[in-house]
Amino acid sequence: MELKLRQLPIDCCMLSPGVVKPTRLAEDGHKLLERSFQEMPVIARGEYYDMIDAFRRFQLEEPGTHVSQVGIQMERLMRHGRPYLRYFVGPDAVASTIVGILPTGFREFLLRNTLMKHYTDCPKWIGG
Repeated sequence: MELKLRQLPIDCCMLSPGVVKPTRLAEDGHKLLERSFQEMPVIARGEYYDMIDAFRRFQLEEPGTHVSQVGIQMERLMRHGRPYLRYFVGPDAVASTIVGILPTGFREFLLRNTLMKHYTDCPKWIGG
């Protein structure tokens, strides 16, 4: 958007996939996460590990979008004469744009009951 606003002669766009499967990203990402937490202060593991692990487990359960669909969308946008600024691939990526405009309380409710459903320390209701 910045390039377009400045009227620079550079076309660029962004492809935003949701959970993509099958890939080795989950396996390799878990190894990287473990290595990262080993290098951090112990307090960081206590404060963040369970939350990150809950999100990781949620992603593993999601059916995801096949990696071929990402390739198909990439080819489609590269062939487009005037590509849009952003493309979303997969139902979860599309849904995230809708969730982003929902009222805060409802958005937090969805977050707690979907992405963070494995996080046992997450309160089911926040508010007065």
